[in-house]
Amino acid sequence: MYAADAPKRARDLANNAAHMARHSSPLRPNIGDSSSSQAVNFSIGGEANSVRTINLKPVTGWACALSKVSGYYGRGLKGNYAHVYKAGSMWKLKSGRASCGGCSVAAEAICWETK
Repeated sequence: MYAADAPKRARDLANNAAHMARHSSPLRPNIGDSSSSQAVNFSIGGEANSVRTINLKPVTGWACALSKVSGYYGRGLKGNYAHVYKAGSMWKLKSGRASCGGCSVAAEAICWETK
């Protein structure tokens, strides 16, 4: 990043926080009244200039879904990249954008116990 771009980048990051506050509406699964059901939230957030992946829960006994995605790009909106998927015996959350140059990407997933 060039020093001349620092003030604009600071404004962009501040605008991102305001944007995320205005447009946040995470989904929540209906897990019923059973005390044996468990729901767990996971998140990847902050500035990202690479794609990141985290393990969520085992596929056996758990279901996972993307619950929230938001992002802000200093050079114009280029789209958000996030998804939940099965890989082997694990659920995974992948989020980010390679070489986005001053972007902020956040993604959340929720997993709940199945019977």
